[in-house]
Amino acid sequence: MSQLLMNMAAFVATPFITIYLGKNLRFSPAEVGTIVSAMMVSGRLLQILTGPIADRVGGHSMMIAGLLLRAAGFAGFAFLTGWWELLFMTLLAGVGDALYEPSVNGTFAAQPAEIRPRVFMLRNQFLNIGVVIGPMLGAALVGYGIRAPFLSAAACFVALCVLLAVVGPLVESPERRPSVLENYRAALRHRPFLAFWGVMVLWWMLFSQLFVSLPVKALEIGGSERWVSTVFLVNGVIGTLAILLVHRLNERLPVHRSLLVGIVLAGLGLGFVPLFPAMGWLLACVLIYTLGESITQPCADVMVAGFADARTGATFFGLYSGSYALGVTLGNYLGSWLVLRLTGAGPWLVYGAIGALGALGVTLYNRRFIDAAKAERALAHP
Repeated sequence: MSQLLMNMAAFVATPFITIYLGKNLRFSPAEVGTIVSAMMVSGRLLQILTGPIADRVGGHSMMIAGLLLRAAGFAGFAFLTGWWELLFMTLLAGVGDALYEPSVNGTFAAQPAEIRPRVFMLRNQFLNIGVVIGPMLGAALVGYGIRAPFLSAAACFVALCVLLAVVGPLVESPERRPSVLENYRAALRHRPFLAFWGVMVLWWMLFSQLFVSLPVKALEIGGSERWVSTVFLVNGVIGTLAILLVHRLNERLPVHRSLLVGIVLAGLGLGFVPLFPAMGWLLACVLIYTLGESITQPCADVMVAGFADARTGATFFGLYSGSYALGVTLGNYLGSWLVLRLTGAGPWLVYGAIGALGALGVTLYNRRFIDAAKAERALAHP
């Protein structure tokens, strides 16, 4: 439930940041882009540092600190108007995210292996619900003033902070916490994790097109900004409804096989876009892509959790965020260049090719690190 409130609070405010900065405060496009990008950079890249620290000092205290910083950052948007001031508030919120995310993922990774897939599936489900409810609530709050969503988000983060402080740590602390250097060594010497990190860069390049190429295509076909909102609505609703499909798929297939299915579906969803120049077809492709995303995200989290032990979960998830940062950055630049320079089917064929490369990468990874390990265990214990 705390994850639902966390995601809902974030999406109450974030859709209105660009509008507030550009239309209300009249910042230039470069100034708006810098502030928006700063939150992603600080929130993702800093996890490479904060993950090992969370395993050292304890994830519970890091989560509380992260929520307080996020609350302060969003509250700053309600009271400050200077560009440098808001850039600082954005960085503050991003640092809060960097403290919270690896800590909570480390907590999930420390759960018993038999329930771990369901834990991460529900986490992804709550993210999708937050994507649907948050902007709707934010749109209602805007009627009380553009600053209302930011204040509401800050209040939610403070409430979650109080809840976590009352509940206490969700998992028992290990008797010995490894040093930060030991945590880095554990991850950077883990060959299966490093190979998985590299393969998933291709997935994150596909993921970024939800925010780059698909909105541009929706505006091109529909001729109205409301169709851009429809793309995200379909993504959120289908992602929320897909929980039964993902659950049944994980019952029938091991996680690494389900991951392959998810990436294939996401690649097909993007690659099929140019077949028919109609809004109904585009939304059908968004549906296919969303099914792939809904399968890929929790399966990837389960695999990252499997690389770690009870003492290093935050470290592995913190370093895994670097794959996200690299893939999304490459996807943003590539997607922007393709949709501005190429017409017709060109960009979507490239995305389909990236999906095919991602599927090939997962297949080779499974053969090298999972199927081979199973064969070795079978020979050792006939």
